[in-house]
Amino acid sequence: MRSLLILLPKTHIRTLSLLDFTLDAAGERIAIFDRRDMKLLHTSTSAPSMKIILPKIYTTNKLILALLVDDDLENQAVVVDGIKAEAIDANTYNINS
Repeated sequence: MRSLLILLPKTHIRTLSLLDFTLDAAGERIAIFDRRDMKLLHTSTSAPSMKIILPKIYTTNKLILALLVDDDLENQAVVVDGIKAEAIDANTYNINS
């Protein structure tokens, strides 16, 4: 099967969503959902700060729901609803910065 590679000029802006956040030290796990259908977008053990790249739709609508849980059951789970991600140009953005 052949594949087609399309190269776009660098002037073409490729917009994606960036979810950049700092987590509470009390939470050990985080899950990111699309609130329309509760589709799981991302899950991981928490780090002090995280950056997640998502499709462009999450920059224009408040469709993200974040759930932070504590493995030791010492704290209650925290839910943040209605998050809107930042728009970025995927051609120029450096996720390591």
